[in-house]
Amino acid sequence: MRKVAFVAFLFVVFGIAGTLVAAGGPVDPAGFSAGMSIDKAAPVPHPDGWVPLGRTGGETCATATVIPSVPYTDDGSTAAAVNDYDEVCPYSGSTSPDVVYSYTPAATITVDVTLCAGITDYDTKLYVYENTCPGGGPFACNDDSCTAPLGQSYVSSLSALTLTAGNTYYFVVDGYGGASGNYTIDISESVPLAPLDCDPAGLLYGQNSDPDTASWSFSTSTAAAWAGSGYAVYDDFQTDYFEVCDLHFWGLSLFNNGAWSACDPTADGGMPFTVAFYNDNGAGQPDTAASICEYTGVVPDGIAAAAGSYSGFTSYKFDISSLPSCCQLPATGTVWVMIRNEAMTTVDCAFLWASSGNGPTGNSWQYDYSAGTWTNTTYERGMCLTGTTWPVELQTFSIE
Repeated sequence: MRKVAFVAFLFVVFGIAGTLVAAGGPVDPAGFSAGMSIDKAAPVPHPDGWVPLGRTGGETCATATVIPSVPYTDDGSTAAAVNDYDEVCPYSGSTSPDVVYSYTPAATITVDVTLCAGITDYDTKLYVYENTCPGGGPFACNDDSCTAPLGQSYVSSLSALTLTAGNTYYFVVDGYGGASGNYTIDISESVPLAPLDCDPAGLLYGQNSDPDTASWSFSTSTAAAWAGSGYAVYDDFQTDYFEVCDLHFWGLSLFNNGAWSACDPTADGGMPFTVAFYNDNGAGQPDTAASICEYTGVVPDGIAAAAGSYSGFTSYKFDISSLPSCCQLPATGTVWVMIRNEAMTTVDCAFLWASSGNGPTGNSWQYDYSAGTWTNTTYERGMCLTGTTWPVELQTFSIE
């Protein structure tokens, strides 16, 4: 298990009563930000009675198992292999046994490669060499990305790798520390990632999501059972005779049982949301006594993986292309929008709203229902509001 620690400002921003504590370090269910550091302890050994599959991948690059075409899936085990290779991404010093696959595409192709599937049951590392193995460094490398179906965390995947026609790529299935075990490797053609910026068509107001190369933050806004009474995040914007009909926003879908893990927002037919608009209370916070408009049980008609990897987690773009009815906002002034996911049926995913470097005030507010307290997150949130403006005959004008 990795030990998770947060930089000091995260405690200032999100420090709350009831913070969940995982073995080895604190994890704050209210959210997390860039600057989080992750260290790993020794891998946990397999339980008594565990039986590995026979090795399937080749022992070295010279004897690599050839992948004939994509898509490709294979099950195997590294337990009977030896330690031939290691790369730093970001952990070094692995003594784990490894196996190798090779692929030479006839045409240039962009692929996703994952061990986060099937029978993977150990702490993995995955890296790729191009033409020369090991060469001067990996073409791509990942240690931790997700939790596999059997419950193993710290499993590896690589997204959107462009493989050039005629070049040979060597995929090395390795482990952290001395870990070894069964694995499933799955290689598929990539689905284009959703952008992190707003489409200008019909745009009333937009705050692009922060890329993973910038300072970023994700704040929990959920009614998931693990979050107690839950959290709600509100962000402000300036209206100008806006009538909002569509809403698009970015965030993570995670589960927290003392440690963050990925959670599928498309399960159960899609993550449902409550969306509400509020006036400003005159003190720079939402006036939650009464909403301007409120919608419940809204399921996005589009949920797509977006560009970027945030501490190994994929962000998603959520598209609500048509609210149940358009919301006519006040003519001008500050308005707040709240986006919060509702409880799901068979999974307990939580929405964590992504930050934005754009916005009027440089802050949003998170309400903790359990504690009854407000926290300023110090970040705007990524969102796009689309629709129309009031009909001109309803707008007021004066001539002096």
